[in-house]
Amino acid sequence: MAEKYKAQVEIKKDDFKTKAPISLIELKSRLSKINWLRYKKHWIALTGFAVKAGQKKTLTLTETGEPKVAGLAQNTPSRIDSVTSKILSNSWSDLCNTEDEPLN
Repeated sequence: MAEKYKAQVEIKKDDFKTKAPISLIELKSRLSKINWLRYKKHWIALTGFAVKAGQKKTLTLTETGEPKVAGLAQNTPSRIDSVTSKILSNSWSDLCNTEDEPLN
């Protein structure tokens, strides 16, 4: 299984090298600007949220005690492709938003 995954990663790397839609400098710039917190609205839209008893599952931030929606950390090829496509798209700046996913 790990070998198959590594082979897929190498294929993706080779594809990116041959037809990179943006420069490496631009990619690094975008990655540094993205808001990576999984409870933000833009990540929930891409990856979904956990469900408990038919409701959005929540988590409590340790530092502030605020409840937030528990976003999924899916690492399936389809989710990875959708995140990659978003980062490389013209609408990538949506990932920089600060709006949290509503609790209800």
